[in-house]
Amino acid sequence: MSEVLQGDVLQNILLVPQVVSDESLYFRAQGDYVCEAEGLRLGQGAQVNFFTWFGLFNLDAWRNHTTYEHFILQGEARGELVVEIWHHTGPVSAYCLMRRHVKSEDGTTFDLHIPDEIFSGLLSVRVRSLKPSVLYALSWKGVSQTPARAVRLGLSITTFNRQQAARASAERISAFIQQVAPLLPDDAELALAVVDNGRNLELPPLPHVTYIPNRNLGGSGGFARGLYHFKEERRFTHCLFMDDDAACETESIWRTLQLLRHAREADLAVAGTLFAQQPPYLQKERGARFENHCVSLGKNRDLRAARQLFNNEKPQSFDYGGWWFFAFPLEHVAYPFPFFVRGDDVLFGRYNRFTKITLAGVSTWGDDFSAKESPMTRYLDMRHHLMQYLLDSKDRQPWWRWARVILPPVLRATLTMRYATAEAQLLGVRHVLQGPAFWKENPALECVWPTIRALNAQEAARPVASGQVLVPPSGFSSNRKVLRRRLMKLLTLNGHLLPSSMWKETPVTIEKGSHILEQFMPYRCVFLVSPHIKGAVRLCKDRMRLLAILWQAVRLTGRMTLAAPALRRAYAAQAPALMHEAFWREQFSKEDA
Repeated sequence: MSEVLQGDVLQNILLVPQVVSDESLYFRAQGDYVCEAEGLRLGQGAQVNFFTWFGLFNLDAWRNHTTYEHFILQGEARGELVVEIWHHTGPVSAYCLMRRHVKSEDGTTFDLHIPDEIFSGLLSVRVRSLKPSVLYALSWKGVSQTPARAVRLGLSITTFNRQQAARASAERISAFIQQVAPLLPDDAELALAVVDNGRNLELPPLPHVTYIPNRNLGGSGGFARGLYHFKEERRFTHCLFMDDDAACETESIWRTLQLLRHAREADLAVAGTLFAQQPPYLQKERGARFENHCVSLGKNRDLRAARQLFNNEKPQSFDYGGWWFFAFPLEHVAYPFPFFVRGDDVLFGRYNRFTKITLAGVSTWGDDFSAKESPMTRYLDMRHHLMQYLLDSKDRQPWWRWARVILPPVLRATLTMRYATAEAQLLGVRHVLQGPAFWKENPALECVWPTIRALNAQEAARPVASGQVLVPPSGFSSNRKVLRRRLMKLLTLNGHLLPSSMWKETPVTIEKGSHILEQFMPYRCVFLVSPHIKGAVRLCKDRMRLLAILWQAVRLTGRMTLAAPALRRAYAAQAPALMHEAFWREQFSKEDA
């Protein structure tokens, strides 16, 4: 990061991908080019377009949320090339704002100042090589007359039995902090805390890294421990929650820090975007809302496309950011609710009234959550969905709300033969009905694990018997038979009430995340498969178990409806204590049961 020119480096345009090999989020090139450690080597006539996820510059975001007043493109290159800045004002509307001819045999630094009257829209860079050249660096800089905020940003990673991933992340982030530390002013700091819920991580001493063995209190307790470390023990100003594999470009951390240092709002929080691991250009979530259930914004956008990229930058309000990458101020913050896992990030974002934004290039790559579905995760999901409503003081729920939360997921599970999942969901309802005392006494789920483990075992993947041939389910017509099929599903409870002699014995495979009722209806047994699991999950129809579950679901829905007013009052009175530093400090001092 060159110091030749005034201003702060806000965004480095990444020339060499570090985390994924796919270049489409970094640049689009034509002609001869090679990515090298020193930069981008271009053959004569090569063209590179940086209107990409990591390359674009969002003027609206930086002008509206920071005190920066003037912006500069700075670069370093050798050879002869033409550098252009393009201004994007619509999905297919862009023009060349300025152009610079750069020529140097020994290497030179150049800069292009953005006219101050260009107030909004997106900026990008295009480079055309007139003869063999090397592009060493490109960065967007900002100039502000307003003093920067003192920002001490603590990065918190929670890990459990993922030694290799956590160690690699710690080493990579430590090296990054070492690299940028000399560039930081005296009132800015970066540090990393690795909270080890498994207490078995062998982590060598690393600069700027603190290792914290912790009682297994799940993600909620692990991140609460990281928050406590930076807020109470280190007196930092901000915290950044990250996944233990930290599959993000460290540039995302840099952009977050620079945004916070000149933020107009003291309560500004930054949510990182989640991309799929495969394909890595597929966006899975850019902020999320809670509307009856969790709704991911910008889901399944292919950000290789320029139109999608532009539309993706339109600001959207959202309720929370996932803890794969979420930075927030520590002053007046409420601690996570003791969910253990699932829903903690949702309630944290909704309860703490941060000004939440996203920023291009601030992102990470993560797993497909559907691959992790099990009775345990559905138990956790049911609890947190109910709690989101019970703890929302501004949202008075109609009586039928509880039926809408409880019955649909239980029905989906039972009608697709996932009886253990349905029973786990109903267990979640029972635990919420116990009121605040349950959460106070079970932050580590000691009383829950025996039951949940037994239910998980019923839907665990097992090796397929040798010689058994599995086939996909039969196709279904989607024209005039739709109404008849719906009536059949309803009247027979998706085949459960048919005579067992009518159930097909064909051993079919169904994608593990599927809840398409027709795929399950005609078969006695099915096998759930996924690229993420070995073997298959065998499920078989059990009509007596289904009827028992449905009866319990109706009874518990009635209990929840009647108890909701009193539960809301009880949770409103006692939840703040469960999200307080004193509660979590007590938990950190206990030993595992």
